Amino acid sequence: MIPSTKPWKFLLGLMVALALVSAALARPLLPMFQWFLVSHRDVMIVWFIIFSVCSIAALTWRISPGLTWILLAYLVSAWFYGFRGDTLTNVWMLVGASLILLLLTDAWQAHRPVILFGLLVGVLANILVGLMQAFVTDIGIPAPAGLVFRDPFFAIARQVREVEGLATHYSLLIAVLVISLPLLVQAYRLGWTLILPTAYFIYFAGHRSGAMAMGSLLLLAPKRWRKWAVVLVLVFASSIVYARGAFSSGFAEWSPVAWTGDRITLWITTAAKASQKPWLGWGPGSFASWRPTFVHAETKAGLTWLQAHNEYLQTYFDVGLIGLAAFPVWVGHLTWSLRKARPWSPELRAAVAATLSLAWIAFGSFPFRIGITSVVAVVTLAALHGGLRLTDAVRG
Repeated sequence: MIPSTKPWKFLLGLMVALALVSAALARPLLPMFQWFLVSHRDVMIVWFIIFSVCSIAALTWRISPGLTWILLAYLVSAWFYGFRGDTLTNVWMLVGASLILLLLTDAWQAHRPVILFGLLVGVLANILVGLMQAFVTDIGIPAPAGLVFRDPFFAIARQVREVEGLATHYSLLIAVLVISLPLLVQAYRLGWTLILPTAYFIYFAGHRSGAMAMGSLLLLAPKRWRKWAVVLVLVFASSIVYARGAFSSGFAEWSPVAWTGDRITLWITTAAKASQKPWLGWGPGSFASWRPTFVHAETKAGLTWLQAHNEYLQTYFDVGLIGLAAFPVWVGHLTWSLRKARPWSPELRAAVAATLSLAWIAFGSFPFRIGITSVVAVVTLAALHGGLRLTDAVRG
C-alpha cells in the first residue's frame, strides 16, 4: 500500500529527480551558460543557485509574497542573461539579505530587545565618528589625493564638507540615522535625544530627503504635542530645502532641475535605456557595469554614477517590469496585514514610521546597495513583519 503523499512533497521529489537527470544534460539544456560551463562543478554551481533561490523564495512567502516575487524575478532575469558580469554577486547578496531577514523576523518576538540594542550601538558609533569628522580638522594622518574627499574617516581636512562616518558617505550616514530613529525613539526613554544629532547632520549636509523623512516621527508624537510637532517638522524641512536652493528663485518658482540637480539627467537617461529591455531588464547588477558618465554643462566636470540613486528605477533597469511589480505586491499585502492589525501597538507604529522613512529615502538614494544601510533596511523590515506576527500571536 502506497502511503498518502501531499502534492508539495511529490513536487519536491520530482524536482530532485529533474535536477539529477538534467545535470548530465546541462550543456544542451542551458545554452545561455555555454561561456560558463566547463566542468561538472560549474554545472553544480548553476543548479545550486537555481534551487537555493527557489528555496529561499518559498520561505520568504511567510513574510510577504512581494519578497518571493523579487527573488524569482532576479532568478528569471539572471537565467535569461546567463549570470554574466555582476549578476552572480547581486543574486547571492539578495539571497543573503533574505536569509538574514528570515532569521530576524523569526527571532523578533523573543529577541527584540537584543536586536534593537545592537542597532543602538551601531547608530551611536556612527554618530561619534561623524561628530569627530565635523569638529576635528586634522588627525595627522597623510592621505592620498581624493581619499580625504571621499572618506575623511582616515584623514580629516579643514575644508571637507561631507560628514561621512562609518557609513562611508554623508548621505548614507543620514539615511542610517533617519531610518533607525523611530525604532530607537520608541524602544528607549532617551531615544528622543537622538533627534538632536540627526537634525545637526541633516542641517550640516543640507540633506533635503532626510529632513522630510523626519516627518515619519509624527506617527510617534503624543496627541497633545502633535500640532507643534507638525509645525516644527515643516519649518525644519522647509529651511533645509530652501537653503539648498531647491527653488530657482525662492518660494516663487519651483524647478525640478534645481531640486534634483544632476540626478534628473541620470533618471531620465536610466529610464530611457531601461525601456529598451522593459520586461526582464538588462540583468541583475547591470547598472554597475553600465556606469553612465555625464558632463556638467557649467563646470565641464564629468561624474560617473555607480548607482541610479533611485531604488525603484534601478530595479526596473536591472530586472525590468517583472521585478518592479514586486513593490506593489509587497505594498498591497502589507496594507492588508496592517488593516487587520489595527489598533497598532506602539512597536508596530514605530516600525511603520521607520519603513516610511526607508521608502522615501529609496527614492533619492540607494539604501539596499550599500552594506550599512542594507543592514538597517533589513532590521526595519524585520521589525515591521515581526511586529505583525507578534500582533497576530497576541490576538490569536
